[in-house]
Parts: sequence; C-alpha cells; structure tokens
Amino acid sequence: MKNLWDIILAEGQVSTRAGEDKVKDALTAYRDGIKFVYDKTMEGINRGKTPDELVQEVTLPARLAQHPYLQEYYGTVAWSVRGIYSQNAGWFDGNPTHIFPLTEKERAEKSLRWPVAQNKN
Repeated sequence: MKNLWDIILAEGQVSTRAGEDKVKDALTAYRDGIKFVYDKTMEGINRGKTPDELVQEVTLPARLAQHPYLQEYYGTVAWSVRGIYSQNAGWFDGNPTHIFPLTEKERAEKSLRWPVAQNKN
C-alpha cells in the first residue's frame, strides 16, 4: 500500500484521510500498533503469562495510544490480546479447572447448595 500514498484512505470506524502525509501517517500508526500488541502478547505467551495477565500488561506506548487513528472506537487492545493469545496458544489458559468447566446452570446450583452443605458439618 505504500506506493499508493496519493489515494484516499476510507477508514471503517473513523474519518476519511486524504493526501500522502495523512494516509502514510494513518497506515504507519496502524502497522506499528498491530506489531506492538502482537509482539508484546507473544513475549508474554512465551513467558507463560495467562490471557488475563496479558490484558492487564499490554498497553500501547503513549505515542501510539494518543494517535487519533488508534483510538478504541470499535475494538480494543484487550480484545486483540485475547485474540492473539487464542490464535497462537489455543483456548487453554493453563488453569486445569477450565478444561471441563461447569455450565452456568451447574455453577449456580452448586453455589446455592454450598452454604447449606457447610452448615451440616
């Protein structure tokens, strides 16, 4: 796309950009933002971090976070981190209780029974 700087960039979630400088700035910021989030997420995966830990840790540096093209209108960095994790490390987050999770109904039923069972002892 670098050879097409003179075109108009019609973005899906924010304003349209026209002119070489504006288009180049928007595409460069987008590229840098994606690369940063991907690289930091992969570093965390390689260190054994869970998705929840990575969501708390991975944030854009100020120069990217303040860029008007990278504001979180539709997606978020946290969603991207979870997507990258899932794509590269799979759905299992290292917690064995998540291998065969209870359904919401089963969890609710066990939660309601728990205080009664505790009082019988």
